[in-house]
Amino acid sequence: MGKITVRVITPGELAFTGEADEVILPGTSGRFTILPERAPIMAELDAGKIILKNGDKEDIHYITSGLTEASDNNVNIMVEGVIAKDKVNISALDEQMAKLQESKEKQTSDLILKELDRHIAFIQMVKDDNKGL
Repeated sequence: MGKITVRVITPGELAFTGEADEVILPGTSGRFTILPERAPIMAELDAGKIILKNGDKEDIHYITSGLTEASDNNVNIMVEGVIAKDKVNISALDEQMAKLQESKEKQTSDLILKELDRHIAFIQMVKDDNKGL
């Protein structure tokens, strides 16, 4: 079997590109796997972790919710934000969480409060998955 080229794209940049034997994604209806030579697919993604498998090695990235499109052994993952597991910095996440909580206390717009809650939940998910680092 061939390799899959994976691209994680945020509004500001091509955040990550790499190859994998298989890609596991957090779909809105549950986790799913993309393998080489798979039929094309488009899917909505929940915030969670993507796992790029190469043999017994796993490369993990945390993503916000978004969309994915896969065809011709290419997987494009379009999200607002991404953090590589090997780049997780708990103290930086704590600082970011405190700033978001502070912003939330001053906010009155329900739409902005919902967005802040989404960001806080994403940071908490990353922190929970990396306890002990």
